[in-house]
Amino acid sequence: MKPAVRLNLNDPNVIASMFRESQRPHLIRQNSMWYDYAETHYKEIEDATIKSAVQTWMMAAETGRDRPTAHDVRQVVELLAGLPEVHKPAATYKSPSWLNGDIRNPRAILPCLNGLLDLETRKRSNHTSSFFCTYCLPLEYKPGTKVPEKWIEFLNQTFLNRKHLIEALQEAFGYVISGDRSHERIFYSRGRKRGGKGTIQTVLSHVIGEDNCVSFSLGGNESTLGDRHGLAGAENALLIQIPDASVGARVSPAATTRLKEISGGDRVPVRPLYCPTVSMVLPGCLWINANGILNFGNDADAICARLLGFPHDNYVPDDKRDLTLKDKRKSSLLTVEALTGILNWALEGLDRLNERGHFEEWPESIDMKRLMLLESNSVVAFIDANCELRPDAVTDKDTLHHAFRDYCARQGLSYKIEAHFASALRNAALNLGMILTDHRPRVGKDRVHEWCGIALNDANLIEYHLHCDPLGETMTAADMRESGEQPSLETLAKDTTGRSIARPWSAPDGERLGYSKPDRGGDFEG
Repeated sequence: MKPAVRLNLNDPNVIASMFRESQRPHLIRQNSMWYDYAETHYKEIEDATIKSAVQTWMMAAETGRDRPTAHDVRQVVELLAGLPEVHKPAATYKSPSWLNGDIRNPRAILPCLNGLLDLETRKRSNHTSSFFCTYCLPLEYKPGTKVPEKWIEFLNQTFLNRKHLIEALQEAFGYVISGDRSHERIFYSRGRKRGGKGTIQTVLSHVIGEDNCVSFSLGGNESTLGDRHGLAGAENALLIQIPDASVGARVSPAATTRLKEISGGDRVPVRPLYCPTVSMVLPGCLWINANGILNFGNDADAICARLLGFPHDNYVPDDKRDLTLKDKRKSSLLTVEALTGILNWALEGLDRLNERGHFEEWPESIDMKRLMLLESNSVVAFIDANCELRPDAVTDKDTLHHAFRDYCARQGLSYKIEAHFASALRNAALNLGMILTDHRPRVGKDRVHEWCGIALNDANLIEYHLHCDPLGETMTAADMRESGEQPSLETLAKDTTGRSIARPWSAPDGERLGYSKPDRGGDFEG
């Protein structure tokens, strides 16, 4: 029988070192969490598990006096967390990383069941505790395994035989699996129910490993992504899923902020229940599923800059659905051989992405993002419905704001006062591909404040400017119609510089009129 270990309870620091050496030689403490090596990767361990292991070990040891107290155990656990060989600061040893100074790029190493796969050379090496990584794929890497035909048939049905969408999904799968997050992308699958969104997510989660995925809700005030405990569980996840995002209500500002922080690689506060808050960079890639267009409000432009959308336009009727696709016991897509083939398929997409150096956005994604901007941002919607963006376009600032006020009134929206509208207009135009600049030409004794790069479309140009009737009298378009004449671009009244004369208007109480002087009327002196 092995003799009991002798412990000096007056020296808890030595006890902590002895426990690590004899019981858990690969123990790591990082971001207030415990990790221990489990043959293929480092797994997270609960605080209570470590405390119980220390207590059991100390109870079985010889101490020369009474049994160790709760205080003795707690003191050893606290000192154990601070040992230099246990504490690995995230700034230096962020997963994945080498603990032994290996010069290979840790971001290019993918742990699989049968070894560490170098994504750059496709060579495998043995698992080692010197490689600190908190995830491992549940599959072996077998380069000869082919992608199942059933998977390609399903994708052709889902994306209506659009090859560029299938190749884009292939690159997205590879990007998620690789653990690389340098492209700062959010994937967004939108379309009709029973259009294949859930099946794609199921297959991806099985390739990555269900233990390496986490799901949150998104939409309205019930979003768990913006909750103070919402990110608990995502500390080591490769995939952060939003499986059924709510459509209609605006996504909460807190959840939108989390989307931007996670996708941008920023540190976010993570607070597991009954544990202190930890600031850390999450390794997961975001993938959102929704039946319709999401409303991100004024943050839509920032979200769209990182979004890549997949349209799911095909609807499979109930009588033609394959109900076995997501059943692990029956699905031919969820067998080990099929998932291994899909892994190889995804790695081919990763190679193509790495060779190109960036995601090549497809037209359907651009259209989806434009719809999102229209849904989320009233200024973008106003430009789309009422304006033209051209390098040679010029329009009066007051007139454009007047048109925006009327548009908001017709749509039942709250309008922005002039200063906020100017900032929102610049950002909206920039997202639509045009940089707006200020122009202040002198007209007579006054300076006219204009936007360059945007103009009202023909219908609004007629409505918001004065016209000349056959007798030379200036009047609004409405007055001209009442007199029996039809206003048109040819009847627009011009000043001495050739500019169309804006229709006078007054601002509501509490809002300044705008940039122009109050006495600016229909006629200008040259």
